[in-house]
Amino acid sequence: MMARRVARGEADSEQTLRPLRCRCVACGSRLWTDYDNRRTVVTLGQSIRLTLKIRRCHNTACSRHLRPYRPEAEGRYALPQHEFGLDVIALVGALRYRERLSVPEMAVRLVQQRGLSICERTVTNLLDRDDELLAVSLSDDQRLRSLLSQQGRIILALDGLQPDVGHEVRAIA
Repeated sequence: MMARRVARGEADSEQTLRPLRCRCVACGSRLWTDYDNRRTVVTLGQSIRLTLKIRRCHNTACSRHLRPYRPEAEGRYALPQHEFGLDVIALVGALRYRERLSVPEMAVRLVQQRGLSICERTVTNLLDRDDELLAVSLSDDQRLRSLLSQQGRIILALDGLQPDVGHEVRAIA
């Protein structure tokens, strides 16, 4: 499979996102909407054209003077500077670790069964992002403590064998 050679089609829907915060976190001054950023995010169900209203603090004495403040809701669609949504990243991780597919097999499945226009290199990048997100979630000590306190113990598998079907190393929500 080769890289995409044509532009992606028009987005299925459009959405405008605004920051929730109206005051600067550093100095308390009003944040002004200075400009818009636009990006298209491809999810499993649709492609969304996001218009992001960017705010900035105009207080010259502020440590955050003219630093952009982006809408918080942007993070529920995709990672920064990524074209594909978080649901696509999670699916790539599930295909790799639950179904044990190779990158070329994942790319074919995403194109043929999900209708995504995606190349193998992008699938590899998304798999890397999935691994990074998993590592971050596992390094959250408070989260792990709350999960493990309910079951009272943890069992580590150190034998190096592949887990049985249904007993995968990770759970996909």
